[in-house]
Amino acid sequence: PASRCGWRLLQWLAMSSEVADLAALVDCVIAGPPDDPRAAALGLTPLFQRRNYDPHALFPRLFAALQHLSVAAPVLDLSNYLYRSGLDGQHPAAERSGEMATLLGSLVQQLGCIEEDPGAAGETPEQLGRKVDECVSLVVALCDGMALIGDTAAVGKLYQALGLRHRRIRTEAAAALAKLGESAGVDELVQLAAEPVARLRVVAHAEELDVADRIDEKYLTPE
Repeated sequence: PASRCGWRLLQWLAMSSEVADLAALVDCVIAGPPDDPRAAALGLTPLFQRRNYDPHALFPRLFAALQHLSVAAPVLDLSNYLYRSGLDGQHPAAERSGEMATLLGSLVQQLGCIEEDPGAAGETPEQLGRKVDECVSLVVALCDGMALIGDTAAVGKLYQALGLRHRRIRTEAAAALAKLGESAGVDELVQLAAEPVARLRVVAHAEELDVADRIDEKYLTPE
């Protein structure tokens, strides 16, 4: 984990289609991925760029790596990618939706406390910034996963996420709620289109949900 080039080893293994190499990748990630979240994500990037490997060589065992914050979001993103791209007929986390909802609730609560009092934990601005970045990435991946799995039991946790001030989280929570049949999710997406920082994601979700016609036309121009 402390090696500055450890992510290269992960990347080399991730480029292989051999089951033994992918199993070794899983072993390395579970044992301890790079501490830097960007390096950890780079190590898994080849798995998002190709389709000629067996996803069962990775999941469900790779979920054991969720204990490492630096790689938790990429692992969930990868499981979402495998399902969305059709490489796996069932979402790899389908049987873990309850655990995912619990984790989502815990992270939302943690972020809510930070919003209320950023200095309560006595962390430096750098430490706090990294924690927030890691939590936000993980919450976004969880919202996406919950929507793909289609588990309506997660609706309550998603509404909690919708209550945060962070616009990226609100955008993804709203989209997930909309995909789970909650009209409040669509309403929130329409309102979030007014936020420049969230607009591109909002419009993409609205088009996917076929509700872009509800967004004010001034927010849909190329500018």
